[in-house]
Amino acid sequence: PRADALLCGKHFLEGAMIEEAYVFPRILEERSSDGLKLVTIDGKTTLRLEKASVLAETLLVTSYDENGQMTHTPIQAEEIEKHHYRDREQYASLMVRDTGNGLEMTGMVDAVTRIEPVHTAPRSLDGSLPHRLHTMTDEDLERLKKIATPINSHMASLLAPSSARADPRQRKVMQEVSIISDSEHHKEMTRVQLCVYIVIFMTAVSMRFDQTSNPTIEFRVVQVVMATEKQDRSFLHMHKEYVEAYATLNKMYNFTRQYENSYPDLFLALSGRDLVTVNKNGHISKGIAGMAQVGGACSTYANFAIAEDRGKAYLGIYFAAHEMGHSYGCVHDGDGPAKHIHGHKGSQDPDCDFKNGYIMSYLDGGINRFYFSKCCLEQMRVFLSNQLEACFKNTFQVNFMKTFPNLLPARVTSVNRYCQAKYPDMNKTFYEPDRRKEIKCKVICSGYRTDGSKRSIVTQALDGMICAQGKSCIKGKCITG
Repeated sequence: PRADALLCGKHFLEGAMIEEAYVFPRILEERSSDGLKLVTIDGKTTLRLEKASVLAETLLVTSYDENGQMTHTPIQAEEIEKHHYRDREQYASLMVRDTGNGLEMTGMVDAVTRIEPVHTAPRSLDGSLPHRLHTMTDEDLERLKKIATPINSHMASLLAPSSARADPRQRKVMQEVSIISDSEHHKEMTRVQLCVYIVIFMTAVSMRFDQTSNPTIEFRVVQVVMATEKQDRSFLHMHKEYVEAYATLNKMYNFTRQYENSYPDLFLALSGRDLVTVNKNGHISKGIAGMAQVGGACSTYANFAIAEDRGKAYLGIYFAAHEMGHSYGCVHDGDGPAKHIHGHKGSQDPDCDFKNGYIMSYLDGGINRFYFSKCCLEQMRVFLSNQLEACFKNTFQVNFMKTFPNLLPARVTSVNRYCQAKYPDMNKTFYEPDRRKEIKCKVICSGYRTDGSKRSIVTQALDGMICAQGKSCIKGKCITG
């Protein structure tokens, strides 16, 4: 049995301007206490950037060789997210680096405008690096305006036994997400480039869920799967050059079973190909942007969704948020209740009308486009209240450490976490970089005593910690490998 399956249409802001411009971003103010940066983009637009994180402490990157052999590479989140910032009000998600030779910004300035540095263009008189601002092309805007019809199916109730259900008083739940990137989605991208792209993308998606409450839903990306063309055929159902959405969702069940030892709450596939539906007569409809099972998250048979994200331009942010809304219990605004979810009341309240243009609609509701309707928010609460406690236990990292026992400790534990665990008596304990110590496989753990004075301790580095370029600490020695 299956949950309601919804094919989701392509649409975006009618008022989005199509333009390209060059700007010279500058930092107006920077606070060391909380990492806040005030950055002006063009002398008119100012972003209030705060440090952001959407990755688990250790990200597992799964790739395949030409023979289909799977390889798992753990990457410390701090390596990817060191320069990661967001502005909640503007929906900005950016990598911001002060290189000493000019400010570099990459990502989304707002919901429709992206920015990237242009190293080949001349700098300003004060040496600032030029950046290109650009929004959607005509083709992108047309593609995003298409509409699809939902497809419904039936399944048994998802209600867990009351004795096994999660504590309804939880204020916040952390959900673990595995991203599957098809070969077209990460074409010509390195592993690190894809991870950076996913960080910017998923931060923008996660900000749509900031309004959830009792509990607040937060997401952590625990895995990025880089599929090859051969692997694509394992979970994508191709029809000519297109991805047939409904059949693909059926295939994803078998594909995701190979990751059962390290199981997330949700698998989200991002495709760089055009999603379609095909009827019995072979007619192709291109009005599809994604598909998910209503209430599929945390289950063992429906915890997967697919969203189109073409052109490496963050076009799929809205689609992914919409599909994840389905996965966490939301029907389309205006629709009746999902009968397989106990207590689900649907979205037929006048305040949740389809015409209001919230995330679970296809219409442009202006500012509503960035918010879930009150009905959808309530549906997510109801869905989570029906879940087993296991839905809220973040076990992915523990499980993959059991699965891959030969991983070196520093590959799955950040140095900050190591310092905090080693010196629990200190407050605000942190790792203090010192290359002269690191080359000797030593690290400095610093923190504060109860009287507020700083304390620093030199201790042995963990096996696997990077001590120099291309070298790691093994048994106290900095060696190649």
